[in-house]
Amino acid sequence: MYCYGINEYVVNWIKDFLTERKFRVKVNLSNSAWNLVSSGIPQGSVLGRILLFINDLVESCENHAEIYLFADDAKLSKHITKESDKQILQKRYI
Repeated sequence: MYCYGINEYVVNWIKDFLTERKFRVKVNLSNSAWNLVSSGIPQGSVLGRILLFINDLVESCENHAEIYLFADDAKLSKHITKESDKQILQKRYI
């Protein structure tokens, strides 16, 4: 975001907005335990459309994962054969 000239205070505010979020899944009448959200932007949020840097996503993921883009959505995939593959896929690019 700094490359786009976004102010450090705004970047920190956005980081705060996106960190420590939790989710759970409901199936029929049962809820799962709460889990931390490790990536993504809250769907329907006002900032959602602003925070989508899909073009940069392709460059960031080069040689690390397969990426499929459609409009404002992206899907990353990688064949996991060892623990380091998992770490590469989960690495966060800021």
